[in-house]
Amino acid sequence: MKGGALYLFFLCLLFPSQLTAQELSTLRLNEVLHVYVLQSPVAQIEQKEHQNDLLQYENYRKGLLPSVSFSFNPVAFNRSLRLLQSPEDGSYSSVEDYANSSSAGITISQRIGFTGGSLQIGTNLSYLNEFSDKRHSFTTSPFFVSYSQQLWGGRKLFLFDKKIQEAEHSISIKKYCSKISKIQEEALELFFIALSHQLESELTLLNSAANDTLLSIAKTKLTHGHITEYDYRQVELQTIELQLNYRLARKQYEESFRALCTYLGLERNNGRLILPDFDLPSLIERQEVEYYVKQNNPTLTEQEVNRLEAEKDFFNAKMETRFNGNLSLNYGINQYAENFTDAYRHANKLQTVTLSFQIPIWQWGINRNKRKIARNTYQARNLEIENIIRKFRDEIEECTDNYNHSVGLWQLSERAYKLSREQYQLAIKSFALGHVSVYELTDALQKQHETMLQFYSAMRDTYAAYYRLRGMALYDFKEKKNLEEIYL
Repeated sequence: MKGGALYLFFLCLLFPSQLTAQELSTLRLNEVLHVYVLQSPVAQIEQKEHQNDLLQYENYRKGLLPSVSFSFNPVAFNRSLRLLQSPEDGSYSSVEDYANSSSAGITISQRIGFTGGSLQIGTNLSYLNEFSDKRHSFTTSPFFVSYSQQLWGGRKLFLFDKKIQEAEHSISIKKYCSKISKIQEEALELFFIALSHQLESELTLLNSAANDTLLSIAKTKLTHGHITEYDYRQVELQTIELQLNYRLARKQYEESFRALCTYLGLERNNGRLILPDFDLPSLIERQEVEYYVKQNNPTLTEQEVNRLEAEKDFFNAKMETRFNGNLSLNYGINQYAENFTDAYRHANKLQTVTLSFQIPIWQWGINRNKRKIARNTYQARNLEIENIIRKFRDEIEECTDNYNHSVGLWQLSERAYKLSREQYQLAIKSFALGHVSVYELTDALQKQHETMLQFYSAMRDTYAAYYRLRGMALYDFKEKKNLEEIYL
């Protein structure tokens, strides 16, 4: 961090009146990824959508519990002429319909998972007021029980739906963690874009300050005839290029810093990024990544849902194209009377049984083709799932290798960058003593810039590969925790 301290020192010298507390505000990578990202607008949107997914699953679970509904229809008034045909001679006549009907009822419903059927228990009351004849009547059903189900396949379809809903709930949690991880990767990319411009501006500012002294030395050497006019112009040109590069890098940094703050929802116009230290695992084994990917990744779990849905569709196709039936049973009591009390006395039995069959006999092979289509679709989905898993394994291996490779490059490039900066300072001193030429000095400056880019690239690639692995496995290899434990 010595370079950062020198950077602030030169800023104080060059712009003492413009250096405010806001400009000295800093952003650290860990704060950006693990604090500000979770508070960002994009993350809050994902949080709201995840809450909706949780509520939908909660509604499904509550839908398996008994539900009570109350229906009330206080007014159904009608006054009109209705055309009726006599059953005796077939003649038509217009009859005035002048009445109002009201009804109320309570129904308790329950899905029966063991059979896949539906059970209802309830009570109904209807009231009819005929204004033309000035009479009224009550129709009641104090108690009724109704049960209906598909004869074959109802339980299996119920179990399919239950497995799919549970798997989709698990996927929604994993997808939320995956989306937050993706937001972290996007913030990471913006952070390193801004950091590259900051490193460029810091280095060029330091070199520009050093070259001012170097230009004075070159002028003295020119006066005494130790260097040529061309060499002096070369040092002067190098000084001007550094000043131009600093202005450009500074402008690009301010723009990229604002873009980062906008993405995070921070109200900062200026500031400084802290160069991240290496605090990641020095090595990540591919077998460990594959284990947690298999356990946590929503893409693989989603393939299981696709398999279940394909199996359900295949089963449905077989049920629809083969012998099947429906059963409906109703039992209860009902009564009709002209007053409310009598409508609940001496109730009559209400019994209905409906049994219907679906028997395909001859459809020119259409049903057989439907079953073949469903089977082919099921097999195609299974092959697609296997292909996705295969590609995923290749991606895991490539990303793991990239991370471990980048870790080694980081350590080497950081050391090379430090040595190149020291070499450039030595080259300046050697130039003042006349031990190196302008060309060697320029080469040392160029080498310093190249090693800085290598150091930045290794640092960026390491973090990018790590957070890519972290997002694929939904596991923090540094904290040794699943992301569900961290985000939820």
